[in-house]
Amino acid sequence: MYREDDNERGMLAAISIGDENSFERLYFQYKDKIYAISLRLSMSESIAEDLVQEIFLKLWINREKLAQVEHFRAYFYTIARNHIIRSLKKLDRNIKPLSFVDDPADPSAADFRLIEKVYQKLVRNAINCLSPQQAMVYSLSRESGLKRNEIAVQMGISPDTVKTHLSQAIKNIRAFCQSHSDLLLFGLLFRSNIW
Repeated sequence: MYREDDNERGMLAAISIGDENSFERLYFQYKDKIYAISLRLSMSESIAEDLVQEIFLKLWINREKLAQVEHFRAYFYTIARNHIIRSLKKLDRNIKPLSFVDDPADPSAADFRLIEKVYQKLVRNAINCLSPQQAMVYSLSRESGLKRNEIAVQMGISPDTVKTHLSQAIKNIRAFCQSHSDLLLFGLLFRSNIW
C-alpha cells in the first residue's frame, strides 16, 4: 500500500496494480484542477463534472501503463486535454476547433489565442531541438507541403531515408510537447487564476 512519504512514482506503481486507495488519493489531488479546466472550456458545470469522471475512469482503465510514466503531470494533462476536446467536438459536431477564436466578444477567445500561441512556440522549440536533417525534412513536409519523393530529390537522399527522418522528427516533437504540455495549461490557468 502507498504511504504518505512515498513518492509519486510509488503511488503510480501501486495504482498500476490496482491499489484503489492510491488512486483515490491521486483523484483528490487532481480532480479540482481538471474540473476547473473542463468548466472553463465547456462553460457547463454538468458537462465539466461528467468530463472529470470520464477522464479518471479512462485513467483507471489504463492503469497498467502508469508504472512506466515518467512525467505524470504532462501525461495526465495530455489525456485530459485530448478527452475534453474530443468530447466537446462530439457534443457539437458543427463546431470547428478554435472556430470562435476570432470573435472578440467571446471572453474565452483570448484564452484560446494564448493557448495557440504557446503551442506554436512549443512546436517551434521542439523543431529547433531536432537534428538538421530531421528539421529540414519536417519543414519541407509539414510547412512546404512537399511529398516524400520531392523531398528526397531536393535533399539528395532516398525516399525511405525521408520517411525515417520524418517519422523520427514527429516522434521527437510529440515527446517534447508532451514533456512540456504543462505550459499550455499554465498559460490558460495563470491567465484565469484557476490554480
